[in-house]
Amino acid sequence: MERITQQRKIVLGLFNDNKNSHLSAYDIYKLAKKKLPKINLSTVYRTVNTLVEEGKLSKYQLNEEHYHYQITEQVPHYHMICSTCSKVVEIPLKEIEAPAKLLAEKHKFKIARINLEIDGKCRKHK
Repeated sequence: MERITQQRKIVLGLFNDNKNSHLSAYDIYKLAKKKLPKINLSTVYRTVNTLVEEGKLSKYQLNEEHYHYQITEQVPHYHMICSTCSKVVEIPLKEIEAPAKLLAEKHKFKIARINLEIDGKCRKHK
């Protein structure tokens, strides 16, 4: 059984405190440092990677060079990302699945997985 470290508790707690947030490792580091001043960035990276491997966190690139992390949810979803302010809108799988199946049938294609990220402008920046 995997040992639950203080760092893991703090990182998971940050996501519980920031529901629906897509935090980068640096965001996590800044927030965790308030609760555990001696934590360092490499510990945060190791911790989030372990939590991803355990299936507790999911990671997304979100149109940037670094990853963002989110609590793994029961409801799969995709993202629309504002290219101006980086606001993320979550799109439930069911809203994408039906049109994808229709396209697959039309083109005689068997879907193995869907990986979708939509870039654009949010309501505030259009």
